[in-house]
Amino acid sequence: MCWPEKRIKLSNAPARVVIDAEGDLCLTVGDRDAVTFVVSSQTVARACPVWEGLLFGDIANPVQPGRDSNEKLNLNLPNDDPGPMKIILDIIHSRSDQVPIGVTESAALINMGRRMSFDNLYLLTVLTSKYDLTRHLNPWCGLWLLDTTTNELLRRETEHLCWIYWELGYLQMFLGVLRDITRNCAKIGGKLKWHSDGPELFSSVYEPPDMYRLVDRYRNYAIKDMLQPVTDVVEKLLQPDHPLSGDYQARGICQDSHENGKCEISMLESIVGSLSQRALWPLPKPEDVQVSAFQLAARLRSLDTTSKIGHACQAIPNIRERINAVLSNINFQLPEEHLLHLTAQAEKTGLSCNTEVP
Repeated sequence: MCWPEKRIKLSNAPARVVIDAEGDLCLTVGDRDAVTFVVSSQTVARACPVWEGLLFGDIANPVQPGRDSNEKLNLNLPNDDPGPMKIILDIIHSRSDQVPIGVTESAALINMGRRMSFDNLYLLTVLTSKYDLTRHLNPWCGLWLLDTTTNELLRRETEHLCWIYWELGYLQMFLGVLRDITRNCAKIGGKLKWHSDGPELFSSVYEPPDMYRLVDRYRNYAIKDMLQPVTDVVEKLLQPDHPLSGDYQARGICQDSHENGKCEISMLESIVGSLSQRALWPLPKPEDVQVSAFQLAARLRSLDTTSKIGHACQAIPNIRERINAVLSNINFQLPEEHLLHLTAQAEKTGLSCNTEVP
C-alpha cells in the first residue's frame, strides 16, 4: 500500500516524550521531525501484532538487548507521524486525561490541549488502518466524529472524510460523502476532480477500495438520468415524418389542436437553441460531460422548452422536479465486501452502521 507522506508536527513537542515513566522501550517516530516516546514494550506489543513482531518476533532487530537487560529497547518508525502516534500511545497506556475529546481547526484550542486538528484525525485513521489499531479508538471516535459534520468541513475536506468514515465504520456519513463527491466532482481530461483546477480525485488522499470507479459509475448514472427527459423529447420531435406525407406530423407533445405541428417545431427550436447556449448541443454522452452533475443540473433547470407561437406549451413541463429528484436520490449500492468492512469497523469502534454517532 502507498501511504500518504503528509507530516504533522506536535505543537512545541520535545524530542523525547515520556508516556510510561517505567517504560523499557524508546519508540522513535518520524524522520526529520522525529519524536522519541518512552513506552512499555509489553503494552505496545499487546496493542499491535506488527509491533510485537518488530520487538520480539522473527523480524525483531537482532541488536535489541535481551529481555533481562536493564538497557532500553529501541524501535524506529520513520514513516509514521508523531502527532497521531502520541494519541494512540496515550490510549493504549490508559492515559485518558491526555486523549483528545474533540476536533477543531482552532490553533488556540489545540494548544490548550484535549483537542486535535482535523489533519491529525485523518492521519490517525491512516495509522490505525496500517497497524490494525482501529479497535483502540472506542469510545473516543464517537466524540471526534461529532466535530466532523459541520457544513464547512464537509465541503472542504470531503475526500479526507470519505477515508475517515470508511476506517471508522460510519456508514451513513460515508454514503453521504460519496453522494456529495458524485454530485460535485468534474471530469477534466477524462479524470475525476473534486476541484476542476485541482488534482485527480483521491490522488492526494488515501482511497477506500474501488471508490474512484464507483463514483465514476454513479456520476454517469446521475448525468444520464438528468439528460434522459431532454433526450426523449428531442428524439421524439426529430423522428422522421410519415412517408406518405410531406408535412410535419404532430408528435402529441403539443396538446392544442390548432397548429400543433408549428408549436412542436417551435419547442424544438427553443430546446436546441437553449442547449447550444449551455454547450450541451449536440447532447453529450454521460461519460463526456465535463462539468459536475450539480453544475449540469443548474444548466438543465433553466432550459427553455417553451413554444413561441402563442401556445402555453412546454415540451418538458416538470424538468426542474425531475432534475432535483435525480440529484437527491443518488442511491449507492455498495458491494457486499464494502458493507462487511464497514460493519466490522463499526463493531470495533462502537459505532452502529445504522444509527447516528452517539
